[in-house]
Order: sequence, then structure tokens, then C-alpha cells
Amino acid sequence: MRYDLANRGLRPTAEMLAGSGQVNLSTSLGPLDPLCELDEGTGYDELLAHSESVVDEGRTLRVLDLPTLIAVKAKVGRAKDRMMLPILIATLEERSKVGG
Repeated sequence: MRYDLANRGLRPTAEMLAGSGQVNLSTSLGPLDPLCELDEGTGYDELLAHSESVVDEGRTLRVLDLPTLIAVKAKVGRAKDRMMLPILIATLEERSKVGG
């Protein structure tokens, strides 16, 4: 767990990861801040069908697919998310051209 200022070596629990907030973790690949749910009632089970597997250094991760990521960032509406939307939309359009 990141931000363990007392250096107790805390580890995330299943209850933490099944909660409703953000969990701040440190990994061998750097910081990781998973959200337990994006919206009320929109958690892992609901988003699983809108995710894809990515393998990085032998580790398989689930990440939101591009259309869902665009929808999430548009809904949140923070400045940093709005700034990324044109890039993500252009990426989706390019993928569509290549795919068919």
C-alpha cells in the first residue's frame, strides 16, 4: 500500500478491493491506483464485459476497452480527462479504419 507513512508493510485486502473507493498501491512496475467502482453499481463485474486483457512483462492485466474508456472520461468531465478525449477518439477511429 502506498501512503503507509508508518512503513508497516500493509497489503490490500479483498474487502478493500471490493469497496467503493480508490486503492493506492506500489508495485514492482510502479504505482497502481485501481478504482473499486466507477459509479454507484458500476464495479468490476459490470465492467468485465467491457475490458480486454493486456500482457506486460508476463503479467496479464484487464483494462477498459477504448469505447468504454472514452465514455467514462466523457462522463467524469475533469479537465485532464477532457484533454485526452480527442486523442482517444482519434485512436478509436484509426483502429476502426485498420479493422475494416
